[in-house]
Amino acid sequence: MWLRISSQTPYLQMRWVRDLHVAVADTDQERSDQADSLWGQLPAKSSNGAQSMGEFLYGDAPRCLAYLDTSMRPMVASLLSQQMTSMAPDAIGDALIALTGQSRLLVKEQKGRVKYDEAAQELRVQEVNDQNRRIAEAAQLAAIDRRDLARQALTAANRSWELHLAVGLGEREEELTAAAAEREQAQEDVEQAKERTREAKAHLNRLREDTGSRKAAQAAEEERERLHRVRTRQTEIVGELHSDVKQLTEERKRLLRVTDRFDGIGVDQRQAEFERMRERLDSTVFLHRRSVARREEAEHHLEQVRAGEDGTAGEAVRRLRELGVRARGLLDSVVLDQDARPEWEAHLWRFRNSVAVAAGDAEFALRSLQDFPGVSIIRVDGSPDGAATMLLEGVTAPPAFGAFLEAVRSRYAFAHGLDRSHDPDLDEWMLSGFPEPVTGREARISVAESELRAAVRAERQSGRTLTNARRALQRQQELLDIATAAERLEACREELRVAEAEHAEAVTAADHLQTLWTAADRQYTAARIALGNHELLVESAQRELRAAEVEFGRLRRALQSANEKVERVQHEKWLLAWGGDSDSAKKHIARVKDRTERRRTAQDWWNHASSSFLEALTVIRQDRDTFPHALVKLIDTAARSVPEPGRAKEALGTALQPLDELLEECEIPDSTNKTLIATEQEERERNLTTARREVNRQIESLEIIRATVARSIKLILARISDQFDELDRERDGGYGARLDYEVLDPSATGSRWKVNVVPRWQRSPQGAYVSYQKIANGAQVKVFAIQLVLASLLADSDVPGRVLVLDELGNSLGDENRRDVLRELQKVAVKQQVTILGTCQDSVIHDAVRHCGQVLWFNHVSNSEVYNRPTRSWGSDENGRHVEHLAFWLRSGRAVD
Repeated sequence: MWLRISSQTPYLQMRWVRDLHVAVADTDQERSDQADSLWGQLPAKSSNGAQSMGEFLYGDAPRCLAYLDTSMRPMVASLLSQQMTSMAPDAIGDALIALTGQSRLLVKEQKGRVKYDEAAQELRVQEVNDQNRRIAEAAQLAAIDRRDLARQALTAANRSWELHLAVGLGEREEELTAAAAEREQAQEDVEQAKERTREAKAHLNRLREDTGSRKAAQAAEEERERLHRVRTRQTEIVGELHSDVKQLTEERKRLLRVTDRFDGIGVDQRQAEFERMRERLDSTVFLHRRSVARREEAEHHLEQVRAGEDGTAGEAVRRLRELGVRARGLLDSVVLDQDARPEWEAHLWRFRNSVAVAAGDAEFALRSLQDFPGVSIIRVDGSPDGAATMLLEGVTAPPAFGAFLEAVRSRYAFAHGLDRSHDPDLDEWMLSGFPEPVTGREARISVAESELRAAVRAERQSGRTLTNARRALQRQQELLDIATAAERLEACREELRVAEAEHAEAVTAADHLQTLWTAADRQYTAARIALGNHELLVESAQRELRAAEVEFGRLRRALQSANEKVERVQHEKWLLAWGGDSDSAKKHIARVKDRTERRRTAQDWWNHASSSFLEALTVIRQDRDTFPHALVKLIDTAARSVPEPGRAKEALGTALQPLDELLEECEIPDSTNKTLIATEQEERERNLTTARREVNRQIESLEIIRATVARSIKLILARISDQFDELDRERDGGYGARLDYEVLDPSATGSRWKVNVVPRWQRSPQGAYVSYQKIANGAQVKVFAIQLVLASLLADSDVPGRVLVLDELGNSLGDENRRDVLRELQKVAVKQQVTILGTCQDSVIHDAVRHCGQVLWFNHVSNSEVYNRPTRSWGSDENGRHVEHLAFWLRSGRAVD
């Protein structure tokens, strides 16, 4: 089997072929060069990626579980690696579910959740679509109803116009026969016409003064424009929030890459550790600087000692030498044997700041050293720089110091026990016991060199400490940056969640504003229609006023020329307009059964015809946006040319023709659309009912599955607990164990199944059950971890042919615990027919051989060699000869050295 790993997709590919198919060469580089060509020789049809590799190799149930520990990923605790104390209760629960093959139940429940979500989403989509369709259908049905009203109004207009002509013809005949009477009534008619004219003017003025419709239209237009601006701004906000969500998503990806190495320690603790490391670094820097200063001081001191110019006396000697005076420090001039040190060092320590000069230079030296308080000058006979000789027992100095040393010996007494020098005259004691020689230049140089070496060692040590402190501070800075990134990641996740919520709210608000704008647009359209209707009423009032004025003028003219009026009664005109004789007009009028209508005059019928026509126009104009512009213009022109009274019926037909043709054209589509809308609404309602039933069915099915999963998990955990207790009681030193568990389904956790399992055991026969999280012996905890894995195998006895892989088997266990564990592994393997593969070190192999059936021995050649030595295998059980079947494969890999 070959695996190809890449930094780009596909990240991992798998191919395989029967028999051995490996690179053969002397070096790693040569073998690597062969890899691409060998990969190309493998059948490509067998290639699988990382997602399907595990399922393809092992199936959909965990038949082979292994723990892989590498330096390329963070450490993850596992029951199979005996790291139970590092695992949370829910992690232990997940491991036991996987070990017992219960994961398939969780997958089944998850599929049920997906089906329910899909059904609920489908229902929501259908409900939204139905609601949107019903809004559009309601508008469409309203338009159809308006056109039906217009048809009824046109029918009424035609009927009123016919009655207008019939009644008018009768009136003309009456006028013709009652001309004389009409002359008498002319004056009265003039007055009445005048009054009607005045009322018509008043009515027209009231209509013109009524500006409510215009103001309502303006207000509706302003509201529509305001909502348009708000909607536009909300759309911009949605875009800005979308950009914020995108930026936060990118930031979260970047932080996730940074926090791959996050160990769970917070910023505050990391900051505190960083501050401690910085304080430690500051302290280390201070100590290093002190060690450097100490080394520099030691070097300077050594130079002064070598020149005989150290200390207060040395500074005085340097001043005198600069002035040309031979001078020497007393302690620098005297050399003491080891036996003479206790006595003479106590005597001479009183003169540590003393300078010896020749007798002739004493006065000059006193004047020259007046700025050196505390310096004493010893006048000697001869040069203080003379060659040193043994002057006293154990005391060597230039001959010029002889008299002074004799005087010192005679003046001071020495006492043993506590070595000390005594001045009887002053009753003053000077203690001895200096650890290093304080006299003699060579001895003092040796001491100064020793101090310099110690200072150099201290400086080097402090330098190493400083380097380590700087590295530690740098490491803490990296950990602090990672912790800060982790903390920022949590804040970023929260900000992303808030931004996504705000984005969703903004989208909802934008949709709401769109709805408001649509309503405002409809209100604006209605206001414009109302304004148009008002204008039509004004036009109608104007026509009525004109008619009244015409009537008034006519009556005035009739009054002036009553005789001529008989000639102008226009009986022939009305007769022609009617298109029949007077009898047919009377019969037509006689068919009117309503008493109110029978009392109407020709003018009333004309007004009614005009009003019906205007009503039809008013209704139709609400849908003028859906008509062609030419048709709208033609209808508006016809509305301003209603035939005058007494015109033939064809004149009205000409005025009504555009509107009539429109309504006739829409009649059949309107009927079809009403039927189609009713059918579609019934179909959508049936689909919604079916979708709701499906959602309810999915809910019931999901609840049943969850109950089954919870019951199955609790049952298997109870069986594991019993087997766990039985295994512990069967081993030496075991007092019983149990599992405390809690099963929470997604309805409680909100996202996934959570099974919290807390292993507990007794440490003594009467002791309480102790949680695995309590501090205990590491080997004991590993024993319980292995027992828990075995208990899960014993509890799930229905799955044959399983393989259990245990890493570092027996590691860190004592001899007795190791034998107990191996014995239990053997018993469970035989009882449950489980193949157990255990990896172990050489120290464990001798105990493992007594309990296992087969041993595979892997031996590494060296760190520079890619392949192991040839694998060796031994079989020790009743089926031990099966290892002979592996001989060909074991010997085919590499030749035995």
